[in-house]
Amino acid sequence: MTTPNLTVAAAAYIYLHYAIKGRRTKSRRLWISPIYASRKVYTGSNLLADLNFGMYKNFTRMHPSDFELLINLIGPKIFKEDTVFRKAIPVQQRLA
Repeated sequence: MTTPNLTVAAAAYIYLHYAIKGRRTKSRRLWISPIYASRKVYTGSNLLADLNFGMYKNFTRMHPSDFELLINLIGPKIFKEDTVFRKAIPVQQRLA
């Protein structure tokens, strides 16, 4: 048998635990970039085409002309051909 003091202490602990926990479970508002908010809409090629200059530079961490130069340099090495089973991922998307 449990003593009445132990039962009251356990009930008080449970009440306080849920009272404190309830305050912390508020929904958090997070800031998210529009690029990542619509990630279900975009594929890699569509995303790169729709990015404006500032967002493109932030996404790829390089200037668009540098990105094109890099594609020209290593594009033939990472290029894949389409097969009967699936389409190959474009070079720009693979590099991005």
